[in-house]
Amino acid sequence: MRRVFLILLGITMILPGLTLKSTASTATTIAVETVAAKKGEAVAVPIRLSGNSGICGVTVSVTYDAALTLTNVTRGDALPTLTMTKTGSLLSNPIKLVFDGMEEDATNGNMAVLTFTAPQTDGIYEIAVSYEEGDIVDGGLDPLDVNLKQGKIIVGGTDVFVKIGDATVTVPTGTDAEGQIYAAFYAQSGELIALRIFPTDCVLINAEAPAVAAYAKVAWWKGLLQPMSGVNTVKLKK
Repeated sequence: MRRVFLILLGITMILPGLTLKSTASTATTIAVETVAAKKGEAVAVPIRLSGNSGICGVTVSVTYDAALTLTNVTRGDALPTLTMTKTGSLLSNPIKLVFDGMEEDATNGNMAVLTFTAPQTDGIYEIAVSYEEGDIVDGGLDPLDVNLKQGKIIVGGTDVFVKIGDATVTVPTGTDAEGQIYAAFYAQSGELIALRIFPTDCVLINAEAPAVAAYAKVAWWKGLLQPMSGVNTVKLKK
């Protein structure tokens, strides 16, 4: 117990490094997931819909890094009463996804799942979703304002990427990947809410934040009071 306390104390006292902002909202959101992949393997990237209060029509464009190869597009479990079509071929970039129906649908979940072949080179490959004004409408055909969250495919490398909310923190572990990744979550007052510990032998860590957390601190530690990186602070609430 004393060991954990000392580590937490050290994490709290170290000056924060890179600060990334993240916003949380209950509004309708279309989000591209961030996923990890090995070189050359097939990787599925969901496009998720949440906070949906009723949609009758959607047209979105998905643009992806030219190094990625799109091999398949399948529909998900969201908007089941709407008809989905995709415009253009799998070689199109961007590719458009269209959902259309006679009545609004308030189902959440995966709108579609895009399958890519990962490049043979380590790196971070961006995938972005966008729409034009009036391309997303409710049952009365009134335009909806929808939040967008972009995603990425992370391929190989020696760094560890920690995803918290909309932010992705890079922990440069290099080839010496011993130790553990610590993610500490705090209330606005500075009170520690939760501590989550992860191994370093992975590419991408999804560190889910408690709903009441205002910010988080992420660091790599090797042994007792032996910090191996600076502390990255992630703001979760304004």
